[in-house]
Amino acid sequence: MYITNYSVTYTKNDLPNNIKGIDYKTNYVGTNNIYIVSSSIYSTSSNISLTGNKIQNGDDITKYMEKVKTGNTKDTNKAGATLNTTSYVAFVNVELDSDVQKGSNGNVNGHGQTNVTKDLSTDGTTSTVRANRDLFIYNTANSTVTRITEGTDMTEYLNTDNTMKDKYRLVDVLYGDEKKVDSKAATSTRVQTSITNNQPFAWTDNYLERDVSSKQLYDADGQIVSGVALNKFFDENGNYKGGLYTSSQARAIDEVFANANDPRAKQLKDIGGNVTAATINAYITQSSTQVAAALDVELHAGSDSDRNNKVQVELSTLTAAGLGIDKLASYNIGIVDSTGNNATDAIDVIADALNMVSRQRSALGAVQNRLEHTIKNLDNVVENTTSAESAIRDTDMAEEMVKYSNSNILQQAGQSMLAQANQANQGVLSLLQ
Repeated sequence: MYITNYSVTYTKNDLPNNIKGIDYKTNYVGTNNIYIVSSSIYSTSSNISLTGNKIQNGDDITKYMEKVKTGNTKDTNKAGATLNTTSYVAFVNVELDSDVQKGSNGNVNGHGQTNVTKDLSTDGTTSTVRANRDLFIYNTANSTVTRITEGTDMTEYLNTDNTMKDKYRLVDVLYGDEKKVDSKAATSTRVQTSITNNQPFAWTDNYLERDVSSKQLYDADGQIVSGVALNKFFDENGNYKGGLYTSSQARAIDEVFANANDPRAKQLKDIGGNVTAATINAYITQSSTQVAAALDVELHAGSDSDRNNKVQVELSTLTAAGLGIDKLASYNIGIVDSTGNNATDAIDVIADALNMVSRQRSALGAVQNRLEHTIKNLDNVVENTTSAESAIRDTDMAEEMVKYSNSNILQQAGQSMLAQANQANQGVLSLLQ
């Protein structure tokens, strides 16, 4: 059985009070891993490696994207956004092209090389990077990218059959619509084949996901409510309970309603004429996580068959989702925390989670105490029952022999006294004769 644990995050605020601009945060949602390194990789020699940041599906790549300012709005990645190629270059895994290409003279090409591939030149002993080409190698052992320039021996990276060794990956530049900073580079066909289905790559919605925050919701005290603090305004079923405002003044006309059909929203429209009541859906989006429902456990605690003699305990789901803290990651909160409000409100969220854990521990502790008492009581019952059974089943031979001897002595003494009494009567009769 599962229950739904609701959480809420900000979405874009298109209402008139949105005067502070919108912060966009970009998540990479492509299926291929990409590697982002400093653009200085183009000027490094073959023996210099730069640390590469591996980007997987769902990772935040905001800091790598160009920032475009338009009026009051600071956009991290609007339509046509590009990688910040002044500082970074992105790579993606590709296949090493080691198919032999014959030159113009049979097995010898115009440069005098016997066997030439699109990536490598080989003389049967060593393989070097082909002229007019740079290759880039990602080392999975230390997460670095190395530039391999033309004419460089590739032997250390290759198996005997000219395939890449397991710890290395051949990577190629992931060009989008950005300016080509490498004059030798062109859009790679193999990149298009491996990641874009033979389509030119671009930083679009196919590979980017934009989280948006307007940071324009307030509580009744006029305090900005950040993304992680929204749960308190919703019930356990995800229904908005009210209490949020579009302005720090927290006036009646600033109240945010569950929907336009709310009676107070209709009343506001009737009073204000052109005033349009704000609804919660214009400010937030809801997400939900399926978590296991609490487990109710009954333990029979007595030595009898009384149906009421049971210990009951409820085991709540204490996973991150069950505690409501699985959405604390910034890309799930959906807000760029430029003010620190998220970190502050996260204290309350984490405190609530700790209280839930403490309550569950207290409940389990109480049940443990009852079970320990029950165990001791049952141990006493077992001991008494065993003692009674032993008394019934077992015989103390020493005690029984003493009793037998005592009974035997008493019986013999009685017989002796009876015999003596009979003799006394015979003596009297003999005198009378």
